[in-house]
Amino acid sequence: MNTNSLKNDDQMEPYMINNVQKKFEAYYIQASPKECSVPVPLVMQYGSEESVDTSAPSGIVEIDIHATKRRNLFFSTVCGLAPSIAPHLPVNTAVDGIQIMYVARFFSGISVGCIFMVTPMYIAEIADTRVRSALGSLFTLFLIFGYLVEYSIGPYFSSTVLVLVSFISPITCLTIFCTVLPESPLYLMGRGEREAATSALQWLRRREDVSDEIKEIEVSLEESRTTDLVSWSQLLTTRGHLKCLYYVITLILFQQLSGVTVILFYSEPILKMTSSDLSPAVGTILLAVVYMLASFWAPGLTAKFGIKRLLVLSSIGCCFFLGALAFYFYLDQVKVNLDSFKWVPVACNVLYFSFHSIGLSSGPWALMGEFYSPSIKAKSSALTASFCWMFVFILSKLFPPISISLGPAICFAVFSAFCFVCTLYIVILLPDTSGMSLFQIQKLLYEGKK
Repeated sequence: MNTNSLKNDDQMEPYMINNVQKKFEAYYIQASPKECSVPVPLVMQYGSEESVDTSAPSGIVEIDIHATKRRNLFFSTVCGLAPSIAPHLPVNTAVDGIQIMYVARFFSGISVGCIFMVTPMYIAEIADTRVRSALGSLFTLFLIFGYLVEYSIGPYFSSTVLVLVSFISPITCLTIFCTVLPESPLYLMGRGEREAATSALQWLRRREDVSDEIKEIEVSLEESRTTDLVSWSQLLTTRGHLKCLYYVITLILFQQLSGVTVILFYSEPILKMTSSDLSPAVGTILLAVVYMLASFWAPGLTAKFGIKRLLVLSSIGCCFFLGALAFYFYLDQVKVNLDSFKWVPVACNVLYFSFHSIGLSSGPWALMGEFYSPSIKAKSSALTASFCWMFVFILSKLFPPISISLGPAICFAVFSAFCFVCTLYIVILLPDTSGMSLFQIQKLLYEGKK
């Protein structure tokens, strides 16, 4: 497009409305499903003009935390099969394809909500203290692997192939839940099944003597029994409960305000408007590969340095590279020649995801499993998931119009600023729970002592 044609003195837009925004607007509005490899391409392919965040129901399901964790994971996986099955259902004149997809995505949202609530808690309950945080970091690794699969298949194959490949993961999980995974020892002890809890713990630890851990679980359950039936009013008025919610939900807020979900959802249009020589489809695959490879380091780094230190390093790195990306887009807005620096946006995104993966991606979810005691896990986890997906919905909806009206430089500068504030929050306010047992963490949060 000839930029001179945009400079009509009578109808001059603000200076932000320039080539960069036009690139984003054109790509966002005109991109075909084949060009978009974002994780939700199927709804778009049925003719929807909007990207509806159908993960909204994920937060409204209050899981019975005192019920079997395996059953909850099984239920969530079955719900997760809906998006894979729905595209192959017969469509008649009474039921449009897009309506089927909305229903399927609704159940998928329930599945995602259950998984995001139950998995961190299950890991926290079965993992040894020394590796609990590291195992919690693996949650993000497998999440990013799913993004990589979708990014790699979406632009090059049909939606049928995409959903059939996506079908493999829940089927595999169902098999593992039914045949391999033991029940949570904490759940079994809560039901009075001491022998079953001991057997499960012996299988998990691969050793016979687990008496010390069994005793610690008993003490933890005794401590929580006095407040076993926490109501919503108690949850939202008790100082100790509010402190736990404050720490976790604030971290979840900063996780999303770092821009990770927005960049993942809109990675192709973001790369498209940079005029990079790298194709957007290949660029998104590259970002997902880097994100996943960097996530491999997270468990080992977490085990060695602890979650808090990695959260600080992660937020500082994200702040710097988001700021660099904002500066690049600003220079593009003011018409600086950047032909020799087309590699900068891709490099900034790669390094941003590298730093995000070691802390901000997995840290908040790992801490959710540690901070919430058995008496508040059900309601607190539901509330946390609700806030998380509400943030995702709002940010994913606001990013395109704000980028078009104000420019991407403003958006990435704001994300960078939030990462800086996040660093201060972690350093000054977030407690360090590295090496503590779940019982010790509860003592620290509720009584202020280790």
